[in-house]
Amino acid sequence: MKNFFYNKKIAITGSKGFVASHVILELKKYKLKKLKLLNSKNLNYNKLDDIVKKIKGYDYLIHLSSATGGINYSKNNKSYQFYNSLIKDLNIFEAARLSKIKKVITLSNLHAYPSRIKGKLKEKNIFEGLPNKIHLSSGWPKRTLPIMTEIYGDAAELTNFIVLISANTYGPNDSTNINYSHIIPSTIMKFLNGKKLTFLGGKNSQREFIYVKDLAKIILHSLFKVKTSCYFNVGTNHKIKIIDLINKIKKITKNKKKLIFLNKIKDNSIRISDTKIMQKKINYKIEYSIDQGLLETVNWYKKNIKKFTN
Repeated sequence: MKNFFYNKKIAITGSKGFVASHVILELKKYKLKKLKLLNSKNLNYNKLDDIVKKIKGYDYLIHLSSATGGINYSKNNKSYQFYNSLIKDLNIFEAARLSKIKKVITLSNLHAYPSRIKGKLKEKNIFEGLPNKIHLSSGWPKRTLPIMTEIYGDAAELTNFIVLISANTYGPNDSTNINYSHIIPSTIMKFLNGKKLTFLGGKNSQREFIYVKDLAKIILHSLFKVKTSCYFNVGTNHKIKIIDLINKIKKITKNKKKLIFLNKIKDNSIRISDTKIMQKKINYKIEYSIDQGLLETVNWYKKNIKKFTN
């Protein structure tokens, strides 16, 4: 890894984002020649020429800019989320091709998979139906990333495109917007803020979560080890019931209030990824259990509570 990253020039989009903050910390362990941090303040994702100008001459591009923010965000920003996700990803891929970047690595997520799949989510089944309607505005753009990898990763091109289909990510530096965040940060903030502990969905659905520090390392291992364009699942191979997840957070935060489940979203589904291809390609061993990850995450929110309560 040290030899691979030594004296390399790497650009990263979404540099002010949650996942990017941890990838940047990992990259700073290596002696890079240059690390270029790109975000909406210094890059216009809608202008192809601007992207080409900013990334030309770089060895690798880690594309982590994405319009996401939980169920409420998707519900209230469908058109914006759909349009911006597609335009941004397409321009990034095209700019990387034109700039002759050696490798591009980016993230999809499990919302890209068809809603009707039973059992583990396998890469070969990703195109066998529509994503869940609730997550369609985010799931469909994430579905296009594997397609774009097939097209842009053609042997005639000089750039390798790697798409990691990630399980639900959580950890320090995640969203501090209690209304537009995913279940783990929103639940932590509800418990710490003393908010009414009401949940729209049911409690029996089962989901897979990956701690952001593991994901950051997986991104760099994939950049180092994967030699050809491809897409594959990234996860822990462990699932947890939503009620068990919430109770773990409740215990860590020492919250005594009663939980209320409205069951407005009927969902008893199980969503867990098959990670055989990931293990074959990068042989990464997950370092953080859900208990370790939640403890670190809750402690981070405790230290930063004033930032989102004032």
